[in-house]
Amino acid sequence: MNSYTGFSSKRYVYFILGAVLLALGIAEWIVRSFIIPIPSTIPYQVHLVYTQSEPNIVVGDSHIYRAFIANDDFLNLGRGGTTIPAMKIVVEEYFKYQEPGKVIIEVAPQLFSEDYINNNTQGYEQYFNQNYPFPLKVYLFEPGIGSWIKNIKSPDDFTRLVEDRIEGETHLTTAGKWQNLSPADRRIRTKSRIRRQEPALFATQEAIMPYKEMVEFLIARGADVCMFRTPVDETYLKFIEGNMSFAKSLEIFQEISIEYGVRFVDFQELNYNFSLDKFINQDHITPKTSADIAPLIYDSCFKE
Repeated sequence: MNSYTGFSSKRYVYFILGAVLLALGIAEWIVRSFIIPIPSTIPYQVHLVYTQSEPNIVVGDSHIYRAFIANDDFLNLGRGGTTIPAMKIVVEEYFKYQEPGKVIIEVAPQLFSEDYINNNTQGYEQYFNQNYPFPLKVYLFEPGIGSWIKNIKSPDDFTRLVEDRIEGETHLTTAGKWQNLSPADRRIRTKSRIRRQEPALFATQEAIMPYKEMVEFLIARGADVCMFRTPVDETYLKFIEGNMSFAKSLEIFQEISIEYGVRFVDFQELNYNFSLDKFINQDHITPKTSADIAPLIYDSCFKE
């Protein structure tokens, strides 16, 4: 091989390497610019764990996420469908290198439902593989982000997800939709929701342990812990009245609070009128309601 051929080969290798690095850089920029900001998603949740240092947090599923969507007192680590084992992992990863302050953990019967129990950790044990005390993170190689991106099957999926970004999160146009439904429609939708959310008492022991371990971890780290039952509307409350599964699940949460000496706050104890106009649907409140009850939750949880 003459010197010119060797030089050409090197240039080719450098060109390929440069092109790959450029492609990776563009892909990383796309992820950070368009995927990460989509709220209440696994990529957004992972990003918060990696980048935030707020000691006061809330954790849970969409119920806690919506309850605190307009609450500036806490970092909102809620995400729709988050199970108890996944909550535990998020909490442990978030406080891996920092001390906790005030922490609110969701109390809700659906956390003991069969679907939630079957979903177990939701693969969260594979996430946060770059959770080390250095600022540089390559999100393309983060399993929690990559697994979520795999759900984008077409350009239309990507467009829809981008359009669902922060827009509308705090200015929902559906704020009055629930109260405008007929009572019959609300009953039908609520009954369907309750069937999916009914606690599976035969399996609650399996779900209780990670909840207790999460509380133990937080207390050991010096956190001021509050267990908060998230709001549901009057239709929901009427349907679960006298339901042993729902009653037992709340009793279990209360027993945990007593066992570990942490405060338990039921939304019904707040001095607030949870009328139908305060809800987006039967078990998620509007952003305005979130802002309204923020000081009430804080006082109930943490003021003597």
